[in-house]
Amino acid sequence: MVRAAENRSFTERASLLELFIGFLNVAFCNVGGGYGNVVHAIVQASEPLTPAGLEEFLRSKLTKYKRPRTYEFVSEPLRGDDGKVRRPALRAQRLATARR
Repeated sequence: MVRAAENRSFTERASLLELFIGFLNVAFCNVGGGYGNVVHAIVQASEPLTPAGLEEFLRSKLTKYKRPRTYEFVSEPLRGDDGKVRRPALRAQRLATARR
């Protein structure tokens, strides 16, 4: 993903979050923000996590512009039966909810 001429790799973020205890799966999508799209992390966890805990962990691993702006915690699986994340569908759901 490129935003404001900054290259942001979903893979880089996901691989770092896999190191976090209690983490099962993550998907990233762009959602509308005041100045365009911002990175939104959708996290499936095996135990309760907080945005502050994840932010603290990522602060030492990623520069500020690469960290997600918002976090959402879900219990349902993020991957389909084929093991793939359906990022466009996840993004569409978040945008539809935000418009209501």
